[in-house]
Amino acid sequence: MIRFTVSLIAFVGLITLGLVSYIRIELAFPGIMALTRWIGEPDVKPAYENISHVHGLFATTLFLLSASFLGFTAGMRGAPLGKLWGNTALIIASIQLLLALWETGAMLWPASFPTYPLRLENYAEIKDFSAGAMFLSEDYFRMTALTLTILASASHVCTSKPYKLGSALLAVITLMTFGLFNFFRLHTGADIGLSLFIVPEVILLAILAIVMIDPMRPDEPHLTVGIGLVLITGMAFDLVSTLADDMYLGRSYYFIANNHLAQHGLMLFAFFAAWFRWKLPMGPQWCLWVHSGALALALLLTYIPMMTIGQRGGMRHMPDSTNEFPILHLMSSIGAAVLVVVILLGLFAPRLFSSRR
Repeated sequence: MIRFTVSLIAFVGLITLGLVSYIRIELAFPGIMALTRWIGEPDVKPAYENISHVHGLFATTLFLLSASFLGFTAGMRGAPLGKLWGNTALIIASIQLLLALWETGAMLWPASFPTYPLRLENYAEIKDFSAGAMFLSEDYFRMTALTLTILASASHVCTSKPYKLGSALLAVITLMTFGLFNFFRLHTGADIGLSLFIVPEVILLAILAIVMIDPMRPDEPHLTVGIGLVLITGMAFDLVSTLADDMYLGRSYYFIANNHLAQHGLMLFAFFAAWFRWKLPMGPQWCLWVHSGALALALLLTYIPMMTIGQRGGMRHMPDSTNEFPILHLMSSIGAAVLVVVILLGLFAPRLFSSRR
């Protein structure tokens, strides 16, 4: 199942990379991608908005697949619940992938496919929004991916007997947090997902700190740095957007950067935690710390400028904002390029380290 999951990650990852590259080019050179008219939209802006939405669906699928990969590698190391979380994430990822392909078909051939109706920005327009509709929304899939990533991380770390009780308790707390998220989302519509998940993330980070000083256990650099980064973004950014004017921030680059940094950033750390453990079981730990640190810096360089754009009034799905914030967009594009380089180094590093051994 590990190899199958990695193959799916490669397939969805290439699609996501192509969509991200398109968005970056359009942001850097507004109007250059006017050929988007062939996808069924007469105007560039709606086409750009549709592609951004499709990109989000595929990226959420990647998030779920990364959680599955982490769960399967945990099961490979003897974690009792690792395979359970891996299979659960894989099944949900398959459903999200079908929805992503459905939306892609609706974008390319609008006469043949019905439009995917469950976009995050359309929630306010749906008066009789049902619970069943929420369970198929992109937002709900992202929070499910976050839940499964925390569960898989606990299994990945807590594989020996002294840690199994802590893993079980953390799983219970995480599932209770997910239940609270469902309650608030269904009854109030409040988007406080990341704020709620601060509790299990703090506990997981505490377990990682104990693992770091345990001489009988290898370090988990990517999970330690990744969970730490998510905690910072969750407390400093998402909580602020929850308490502030949600209608304004929810439509700005602030919201986009917050979600990508906190959730899709964690996706990358979860993937590499599993990748290095699968490919490099006895690898040099200092190399893993360097790579995880470089990944964190690249993510910050990419998304902090986007947060600044949002705070200064830049709105999401507006490619012409480059004219108003050229320096910030340039910094974000440089960060994205560095991020791609760091990801490629991480993918090829295990082979280099293995040859040296």
